[in-house]
Amino acid sequence: MRIRTVCVYCGSSPGLLPDYIRAASRFGAMLAERGLTLEEILEAFTWTQLGIHQKPCALLDVARFYSGLLDLLRKLAEQRFLRAEHLGGLFVDTDGAVLLERLESYRHVAIDKWMDGP
Repeated sequence: MRIRTVCVYCGSSPGLLPDYIRAASRFGAMLAERGLTLEEILEAFTWTQLGIHQKPCALLDVARFYSGLLDLLRKLAEQRFLRAEHLGGLFVDTDGAVLLERLESYRHVAIDKWMDGP
C-alpha cells in the first residue's frame, strides 16, 4: 500500500460519503498547516482503540518532544488503564522516512477494548 494522503479528521460524524471524504481532506490539510493539539492527537488515538477507525496514529518525535507523553502512555498501560497492545497502533519515530514506512506497512488488528479482571 502506498500512502497518497495523510489526513487526520476528528469530527463527530465519520463516514464514507464523498462530502465527508472531501471535508476530511481539507481539514487534514488545515491541521497540517497549523499543527495538531494534544487533544486532537489523543482523540484520534482513542478512536482507534474504540474501533471508530482502523488507521494507525503517528508522531514524528523531533528532539524527543513526545518522550514525556510516551512515558505517560506506557505508565497507563503498566497500570492497566490502557491495553499495551493498543500502543502498537501509535507509531513514534524521530525519522520521518521510517515513520512513513511503518504507516505504509500497517495492517489493522482488532483488539478488544475491554480488559478482563485484574
